[in-house]
Amino acid sequence: MFSTQLQQVVDRAVRQRRLVDAGAPDAVLRILNDNVDVRMVKLTDQGEEADAATALAGIGYVMGFVIYICMFIYGAFVMRGVIEEKTNRIAELIASSARPFQLMMGKVLGIGAMGLTQFLVWCTLGMGIMAFGGAIAALFIDPAEYGLTETTNQQAVLDAAGVTIPQIPFSAFVLFVLFFVGGYLLYASLFAAVGSAVEQESDAQQFVLPIAAPIIVPMLMIGHVIESPDSALSFWLSIVPFFSPILMTVRIAATNVPLWQTILALVLLGGAFLGSIWISSRIYRVGILMYGKKPSFTDIIRWLRQG
Repeated sequence: MFSTQLQQVVDRAVRQRRLVDAGAPDAVLRILNDNVDVRMVKLTDQGEEADAATALAGIGYVMGFVIYICMFIYGAFVMRGVIEEKTNRIAELIASSARPFQLMMGKVLGIGAMGLTQFLVWCTLGMGIMAFGGAIAALFIDPAEYGLTETTNQQAVLDAAGVTIPQIPFSAFVLFVLFFVGGYLLYASLFAAVGSAVEQESDAQQFVLPIAAPIIVPMLMIGHVIESPDSALSFWLSIVPFFSPILMTVRIAATNVPLWQTILALVLLGGAFLGSIWISSRIYRVGILMYGKKPSFTDIIRWLRQG
C-alpha cells in the first residue's frame, strides 16, 4: 500500500517537472493538477438517490465475516459437548433412550438456540445503528464548513459532507438470520460427527480440516463477490450450500439478488443440512461407543457403512 502511494507521488512530481521543462502554460498545469470530484448516484423510480454501494459492500463483508466466525465457534461448542458426553460415558445412557438422529438433532438445535439468541440481539443492535446513523454522523459535521446554516436539515448536511448512510431493508436482516441458522446447522452437524469419533479434542484436528476448508474458501472469494456480485461465478458460488451462508449474505447486501436465487440457496442449504445430519448420525451411532483407539478416515467410512 505504501509503495503504491509513493509511486503515485513520484510519478506526479516527475510529470510536473517534465511539463514545466517543456514550457507548458500555467493554465494547463492547473487543469492537470485539479482533482475531479465524482459523486455516485443511483437512479430509481423516485429520482436520484445517494449511491451507498461501497458502504453496503462493507456491511456485507462484516455480515459474512460474522457468520464465518460464528460457524467455527458454535461448531466447536457442539464438538466439545459431544466429546464430553463420550468421555464421561453419558452418551451410553442417552443412546439407550433415543435414536442417534434424534440425539444429534437435539444437540445441534440446543446450542443453535443460544447462537440464534445472540444473533437476534446483534441484528437488533445493527438495525438501531442504521436507523440513527444519520443523526449520529450529523453531530460531528459543522454546517458552516460547507456554507450551510444551523437550521439546514440533516440530510442536506450529510449530502454536502459526502456522507451516505446506507439503508438496509428489514428483509436483509431476516435473510441474514436464516443463512446463519442454515450454515450453523450444516456445519454443527459435521462438527458433532467429529466429536463422536474421538475421545480427546486434540485427536479431532485431522478431521476438522476437511470441515474447515469449505468455510475458509468463501472468505477467499468474498472480494470477487463484493466487486462483481451479479457475475456468473458469484451466483454459482453463492448457491453452493457450503458457501451460501457467507457469500449469499454478501450478495444480498451488495446488490439486488432475485428472489428465486435466494430461495434456491436456502432450499439447497436445508437439503445439505438434512443430508449431513443423517450422515453424522450414522457415524455417531457407532463412534460414540468406541473407546481406546484413535480413529482414522478409514474407520470413519466403515462406521458410516455400519451405521
